[in-house]
Order: sequence, then structure tokens, then C-alpha cells
Amino acid sequence: MSQWRSNEFLRDDWGHLALGVVLVAMSPYRPTRYLVLAGTVCGSFVAGLALYQSVYFATPLSPITFAIVAAIPVVALSLAGAAYAHAATQSRARWRAAALRFGKGDEGEASPTMLAKPQRVRLLNGEVMPLLERILNRDSISAPDASDAASVAAIARSIMVAEANRTWLDAVIAAHAANFLVAGREGIRKSAVRDDARLSDAMDFQQRTAIRALLGAIFTHPEFLASRFSAAVAVLPGGHKRLLIEAIFGTPERANSSLKQWPFGPSLRWSVQRAIGHLLTVTQRAFPWQDVIMDSSGSALKLTLRFSYGH
Repeated sequence: MSQWRSNEFLRDDWGHLALGVVLVAMSPYRPTRYLVLAGTVCGSFVAGLALYQSVYFATPLSPITFAIVAAIPVVALSLAGAAYAHAATQSRARWRAAALRFGKGDEGEASPTMLAKPQRVRLLNGEVMPLLERILNRDSISAPDASDAASVAAIARSIMVAEANRTWLDAVIAAHAANFLVAGREGIRKSAVRDDARLSDAMDFQQRTAIRALLGAIFTHPEFLASRFSAAVAVLPGGHKRLLIEAIFGTPERANSSLKQWPFGPSLRWSVQRAIGHLLTVTQRAFPWQDVIMDSSGSALKLTLRFSYGH
């Protein structure tokens, strides 16, 4: 407006570019619909200014051309900001859905008590109820009944001890292991988790939520091989702790085959990256340090994740 009737060239104007940059800067804080609407209104405004000033421009072009050239930076940058806002919103929504889906118990954590419930039901139906029925039918307690009662008590005690010794990481992975058994798939090995010192319990709530969601995405991948999964927590020099997760992807036929003509290499890598990529962004913010390695040189894709915490 300050150059009205004296602006001879559109190419040296900076107002429409600055307006587009402002719209991009607003993308983390405004919804997608707002950015699209703002870009349309601002683009129409600068296009109108260029259209009315076209008679004073030195370049011999049609007024519509000047309007389009002036509006393109504003509209393009606003659409870029809207695309970023949409992608960020969808990524957060997927992360939250995964965390809520695979989180159980208080504050979204998998409860060891809930995970042990099937064991308690089997103990009650298979051991306790038959014992009580025998005692009620005879209306007396025999020496074999006392021996059976002691055996049932020992089993119940072992279940409670196992619950007390189970770490947070054990509980989360045990929940997924139960899902594999229900689905009739090969399950996760009992020795897959190594956290004897209960180091995973030192993670804060944000780190636990991020790891839970990441494990959920890994375990639900259609080509995940549960029997070859492992997780370990150790203390490194300096006192900080490190979580190591190793997962193998590929159908059992692919993983056991020595043939190289399987056309799954790049597509499998892409599908794994698509499944966990947005969650790795979350873990990068939750942990001071992380390392991600994907090795597809063999007949299956090996994913290695390292997270450091407790600094």
C-alpha cells in the first residue's frame, strides 16, 4: 500500500512472502482448517492489490498474471503449513491411540494383577473347586485333602511371588504375549525380557508411555516374529541405564529361507518405518538418547533400538 501507483515491479515486493512465512510459523498452533482459510483470504487480498496496481507495473503482462504471481507464495506457504499441522495432528492421534490401546490399569499402565488373572482362574477352577467339592461331599477332611490343600497353597504362593517380582517391562510384554497365544500364533519366549535388577521401573511416566506405544506398534505388525523378540535393560558406566530392544520382521518362511529372491526387502522396511516412525519421534523427545538400526541384509529385517535414561 505504501508504494501505491509507484510500484513498477512485483518481483521485489516482500509483503506477500512475509505473510506466507507468518502463516507457516502459525502451523504448530492453529488447526488445519484455519490455516487453509487464512491462506485463501490473504491470497485473495494480495491478488486483488496486484490486480489493481497492474496498470502501474513496467512489465507488459496481463493483470491476471500479476494477481496469480502475487497470490502463489501466500497460498502455497499456507497450504504447506496446513499439511504440516495435519501430519502432526494425525501422528499425535496415532500415538495416543496406540498408548491407550496397549495401556491397561491405572494411568495407562499394564497391571500385573490383571495379567495374572487367567492364572488365578485356572487355579480356582482346576484345583480349588474340586478340592472343596470333595470335602463337602465326604463332610470330612482326609490326609490326601490336606496334602492337596498344601499343594494348592504352594501354587498360589508362587503366583503371588511371580506377580511381586514382575517388572513394569515384564507386565507390558506379558500382556502382548497373551494376545499372541489367543490368536494361535507363536508367542514370545519367557526369557525374552532380561531386567533382573528392575531397572525399567526407573523410567518416568512419559518414557513408559512412549515405550508401551512403540511395543504395541511392533507387536501388531503383520510380519513381526514374536519368538525372536528380546528386550534387556542394563546399567552402563556412568550410572545411566540403557534399554535394548531387538525385533525381527518377516514371515517364518522368509526368515528361515536362504533364498534371496523374496521381493519384500524395501517394502518390508518401508512398512516397519511407517508403523513406528511417528512413535520414534515421541521416544526421541522422551529419552535423552536413542539409536535406531534396521538391518535387512539377510532374509529378514532386524530392528535394533537403544534408549538411554536415568542420566
